[in-house]
Amino acid sequence: MYIIFIYGVFVKKLFLLSVFFIIFSSCNTFSYKNKKIDVSKINNEIRIKDENTKNVYQLYYKINGEVKDIIEIEFTNNEGTVSYRIIPENNKIKFIYDTDWYSNEFLIKIISNNIPSGNINIIYKFIDSIY
Repeated sequence: MYIIFIYGVFVKKLFLLSVFFIIFSSCNTFSYKNKKIDVSKINNEIRIKDENTKNVYQLYYKINGEVKDIIEIEFTNNEGTVSYRIIPENNKIKFIYDTDWYSNEFLIKIISNNIPSGNINIIYKFIDSIY
């Protein structure tokens, strides 16, 4: 009788874990995307959009790479623009940020007084709800 009880508890936990896994694996909130940008192409807007996300409430992004000049990066969505000045250390940049974001797209604009050289990599994900 005791063995049947333990087996029943195990099966119940296994079932709940599998349901939890199915629910969260079907959600798009865990998929990262990657965009490489040549910073010598300054003042060009780059549109990033994810058609698979619908109810976005947050954006996470990480910028890293090599740049030989101070750059300013503007992120724009339908609610406005946020701008960050990024100063490279030994020609390397690393910037991590997450913010409330209510759109499945954003524009990136790289601004510099000089023509910088190098490449940056933007790793991002739109966090959306499953509702």
